[in-house]
Amino acid sequence: MRRMSVCSEQTQVLPKLGTGELLSGNEKAVQESMANCNGDTMRTSIHVFGLSFVLLTALPADANSRGFAWFFAHSRPEGQCSGQRVVATYYESGRLTASGQPFNVGGYTAAHRTLPFGSRVAVTNPRNGKTVTVLINDRGPFTRGVALDLTRGAAHAIGMDETQWVCML
Repeated sequence: MRRMSVCSEQTQVLPKLGTGELLSGNEKAVQESMANCNGDTMRTSIHVFGLSFVLLTALPADANSRGFAWFFAHSRPEGQCSGQRVVATYYESGRLTASGQPFNVGGYTAAHRTLPFGSRVAVTNPRNGKTVTVLINDRGPFTRGVALDLTRGAAHAIGMDETQWVCML
């Protein structure tokens, strides 16, 4: 604490020193001490940054914030599926879909990379057995390993609130 007050007092002295003037013994000592203060400040900043980094990486986070690599490494399909098991996400924003229709966040529509526009697909949540039929009217998702992007309305209808494995018929 004492070091901090000395450093703050020195910052008030240094601006009074001229750039081209010869420095007296006291002024040299002040300038050298100020250099030490800058070093201490830098060390303190590095320590604070390091501690912040450790805390942020060590704190638990939900699966969505950890990314898709974490999801694929730590999740396995569950429940019964009579169709194709795929990973689905949901999205909540957009204006127009790739088919030209206005995006409806509450609608029962989905994006798929290859299925033709207008296709109807039954999507079941194997965790609870709920099913919804969605209309393919958009392209995507463009994340490797994710096959289906549901609108928020369709995801809500089957009780899906995060990226998860679903059954697609």
